[in-house]
Amino acid sequence: MRFLLSTYGGQDAWDLATTTDESAWSAADIEAMVDFMRTEDARLYESGELVLDAGLTPPATSTTVRADGDRVLMADGPYQDSTEVLAGFWVIDCDSHDRAVEIAARFSRVPGPGGAVQNVPIEIRAIGEAPTAD
Repeated sequence: MRFLLSTYGGQDAWDLATTTDESAWSAADIEAMVDFMRTEDARLYESGELVLDAGLTPPATSTTVRADGDRVLMADGPYQDSTEVLAGFWVIDCDSHDRAVEIAARFSRVPGPGGAVQNVPIEIRAIGEAPTAD
C-alpha cells in the first residue's frame, strides 16, 4: 500500500531558521535536523519502503495558479488562507496502515532547537487508485 506522509509549517518556521533570536534554530540545529531526516530516509530506502520524499521551500516563495476560462490567474503565496502549509512529504510503500503509523511516528520525533524533540504532526493519507469506467 502506498501512503503520503505530510508535515506542515508556516512561514514563521522558515523565518526562525534565519533569525538571530536565541530561541531560534542555530546552524547546528538545522544540521542535526537534516542529518536526522537523511538517516530516517536511508532506513526507509534500504527497506524498500521509500518511494519519494522532499522538503519544500518557504510558503512565501510559492505561486498559486487557477484557470478561469481562457485566462490563467496567478497569485503569490499559498492558496489556502492558513498559517500552516505543506512543508515536506514522503511517499512510502509499506505493508499496512500500522506500518505507516510507525514510520510517521519516527519522523514526528525530529530534533529542534537545542536538540529538543519536536513531536511534529505527520498526516498519513493512503494513495488511492484511479477510478475505472467499469
